[in-house]
Amino acid sequence: LLYYFRYIYEDEAAFQIALPILLGAAVIAIPGWVRVSKRIGKKLSYNIGMSIFAASVIVFFLIGHLAGPRIAYIIMAIAGIGFATQYVMPFSIVPDVVEYDYAENGVRREGVYYGLWTFMSKMGQAFGIALNGLILQLFGYQEAVGGVAAEQTERALVGIRLIAGPVPALFFIAGVVVLSFYPITNAYYQKIQEKIAARG
Repeated sequence: LLYYFRYIYEDEAAFQIALPILLGAAVIAIPGWVRVSKRIGKKLSYNIGMSIFAASVIVFFLIGHLAGPRIAYIIMAIAGIGFATQYVMPFSIVPDVVEYDYAENGVRREGVYYGLWTFMSKMGQAFGIALNGLILQLFGYQEAVGGVAAEQTERALVGIRLIAGPVPALFFIAGVVVLSFYPITNAYYQKIQEKIAARG
């Protein structure tokens, strides 16, 4: 987003408005998602949130460069509502998996699951940064020289639009597909708790 506002809008200061809108909308939406997840389940809530975010960044890719920062702020607010699930659902899904493992095997392995989750999250972040850098390089992005933003070609601007739109959208859509196979629903979780209770 910083590259987008710097090179496409040529208004880096607007980024300082867009980011708080995105994150602020996410923070405001968190309690709502908690309530929604209690009614329809964590998996469906997470998938809806990821889908909202993916749709928002695709819209941003398609019209953001034409519409200007003010429309971008609206898109960021909508994206933030979906992105809020990233701050809620993983933290509530991992404990369910821990409980499932204990119900099935009688052994508590919280450290293993949280350790793997943290490791894979860090790997994912590193991969995302590397992928962004690779795409920018492939599209001919020129680094800033002496703190002065370089002139970018139309091709480089397309690369910047890609990493702010379709590329993250693809990963969020992949997340929806993968999570669709996650079996622990609210009803299933109650069975897990009954099995744990039966263990004494």
